Amino acid sequence: MKKYLFVLMGFCFFAVGCEKPQDKQSLEAVQPAAEQQVQAAPTGDPDALYRSGQEKLDAKDFAAAIEDMTKSLQLKESNFVRGDLGRAKESAGDFEGAIAEYTKAIEQNKRSVYYEWRARTYLRLGKEDEAKKDIEEAAKLPKE
Repeated sequence: MKKYLFVLMGFCFFAVGCEKPQDKQSLEAVQPAAEQQVQAAPTGDPDALYRSGQEKLDAKDFAAAIEDMTKSLQLKESNFVRGDLGRAKESAGDFEGAIAEYTKAIEQNKRSVYYEWRARTYLRLGKEDEAKKDIEEAAKLPKE
């Protein structure tokens, strides 16, 4: 009988110990560190802001992605961030903003993918001549 009592007591202690925390501080304590980092990227680290923006872009949270990437660019200029900021703006429906970002990325580093993305955006706006020029420029560059 004592054996069963110990088993029952052990189960009760286990069940109480596994109870989910109810307040926000407790939740943050059990949340994985990487998950906490995604929610709040360090404001002074341009690379962390860029990674956070990429994750938000992948999650289709375009406004948050644009915000993080814009903050990243305020700290450190980068053609990679410009290109992905263009993708975020395009996905959010800001085609003119996307074209501006792709153009800045091209000015910094003439990559075929930037021309291709800008051509796609031009086509979405019905600007076929501009799209054709970008496709021709992309064809002159090495494929990535």
